[in-house]
Amino acid sequence: MRVRRPVLIAVATATLAAAGTAVYIRWERGDPFHVPLTNRSYFRFPCSSYTYVPPPQPGAIQAFGVIDGAALAARSNRQKDVRALVDAVFDRELPRVRCGSSFRRRVAAAEVDFRHGSSPPITEMQFVDAANAELAIAGAPDWARVSVAEIHLIREGLRGLLPRFVGGIGSEYQLSDRMTPAEAAFLAMNLGKGLVFDAEDYEGGPDAWVARTKARRDAPPPGPSRPTERTHVVLRESVNLIDKLEDEDGVTFAPANHFLNRLAFPP
Repeated sequence: MRVRRPVLIAVATATLAAAGTAVYIRWERGDPFHVPLTNRSYFRFPCSSYTYVPPPQPGAIQAFGVIDGAALAARSNRQKDVRALVDAVFDRELPRVRCGSSFRRRVAAAEVDFRHGSSPPITEMQFVDAANAELAIAGAPDWARVSVAEIHLIREGLRGLLPRFVGGIGSEYQLSDRMTPAEAAFLAMNLGKGLVFDAEDYEGGPDAWVARTKARRDAPPPGPSRPTERTHVVLRESVNLIDKLEDEDGVTFAPANHFLNRLAFPP
């Protein structure tokens, strides 16, 4: 039986429309989508749109300006703006975590709940307890444990670069011990990368780190030193761990999820 040309055109159009719709849905959801002609999978990046706001402190990196600008927009408490803030954090700190990641979704849901009054803030003590519990289970060395004094000092340093994002709960003039879920996630990313990329600075434990950091305020260190072979090895291993964060069989997937569970992030 001979098929009329208009029928073929209609079928082809419907097929292309269905394929385009499937790609759009995956794009909107943040999932990877496959392009047959190139035989490659693609990810959306960046995951949200946000306006760059220059950091208030001279010399600050542009990535922090983007996060701080997104934090300013998120004061509207609109779900879209809050999700854009979480995306800004992940896009700048862990860009290999895809847009549709469960980690992004959980942090965004927790931040929305907090801003709508459905969940309390996260205290520095809660953060420390959750982090140390997971570090102990993972078999991390004792020097890799964290303390409230250490966490507070890290936040003090970050607040000058991200005044609209870090320390937004409580007094404008004094940093409180409370954080929003998004700030807690951002802090965990910074701390985690510090422990693996700059491990030598953390050796000796949190008390030693606090003492060295306070001393550097009055006596800045000299120029950057040449990386050691040990540093190169740590960097290679760390990149592999970060890249496999979403691998359910990877060593970082379960601890990261358990950490969010301990802080009562939505599943």
